[in-house]
Amino acid sequence: MKHSITASKDQIIQFEKALEYSNNRPIQPLHGRLIVN
Repeated sequence: MKHSITASKDQIIQFEKALEYSNNRPIQPLHGRLIVN
């Protein structure tokens, strides 16, 4: 990530409570692919 932000533990808990489901995709294997900017 080029820019990051901070969040308190309480903010994370409130965010998780506001969502019905997880807000992320499962991690996928690279299979030899390169990560570039």
